[in-house]
Amino acid sequence: MSLTTKVSVRSTFRLLAIALAFSLVAAACGSDSDDTTTTTAAAAATTTTAPASTDTTATTAPPPPPAEDVKIGYISLGDSVPYVKLVSDGIKEEASRLGVDLVFCDSEIDAAKALACAQNFEVQGVQGVLNFQVFQESSPEICAAHGDVPVIAIDIIQPPCQTAFMGANNRLAGQMGGRALGEFTKNERRHRLCVAGVNCGRCC
Repeated sequence: MSLTTKVSVRSTFRLLAIALAFSLVAAACGSDSDDTTTTTAAAAATTTTAPASTDTTATTAPPPPPAEDVKIGYISLGDSVPYVKLVSDGIKEEASRLGVDLVFCDSEIDAAKALACAQNFEVQGVQGVLNFQVFQESSPEICAAHGDVPVIAIDIIQPPCQTAFMGANNRLAGQMGGRALGEFTKNERRHRLCVAGVNCGRCC
């Protein structure tokens, strides 16, 4: 894997930690912003336009502090897989940058360990889960174990509790591949179409 690919993968999956952390902070701030909306609107309605300032000094307001501490659980598919390790490293780095308390748990490509991770998240009191465990059939039990919190599924859907999904659109990829193969065999009739897993004999 090239350096460019590694950076791209890491940067992409950093968005997962950002998305969940920001959604939790936004939810916490929601009630406060609702209370101030009416007051702000009224003040804006009675404000007159002031003359343009001649002061050219640029001023930048500091970013507001987080509304509260955010704790997110992350189930890794298995950090022994190099690609997954890149994903995990990106999430850890972004969580650290945002000041998010990340509870990391490596499922080691094992459904029972993924369930144990979810049970630990319940005990730890996480406010959201990044779920990269590979066994889709285990997801209902895992969802029940970590409690009713927002869930971002990574690469494998996690019904019934996923709030959002990030991964490849495998159905669309299959349709595109099938369409391209169909066009190829239509234009090159001497070629036979071989499908993986099907014993179609010798292909030309």
